[in-house]
Amino acid sequence: TTVPSPPIFDIPGRTAMIDDFMIADPARWHDAGAALLDDARHRLAAEGYAQIVVVNAAKDTAKAAFLEGADLSIASQWWTGRP
Repeated sequence: TTVPSPPIFDIPGRTAMIDDFMIADPARWHDAGAALLDDARHRLAAEGYAQIVVVNAAKDTAKAAFLEGADLSIASQWWTGRP
């Protein structure tokens, strides 16, 4: 999804948000997850995107470790609750 750049990282160019990024077996983030992310990065770069934002649930520690090792940095966390 194309989204406005988050205010904390408002860089020139389009931002792509990758949400619901998952694989069936969390033990395969290093190979299957890496292949999916690499493909998305190459496609988005070819389309002129300047930045990606990958959504991750705080409790998904395997995916968080993968994303940290994939040359991505954590920008924010969302906390939710009832009004």
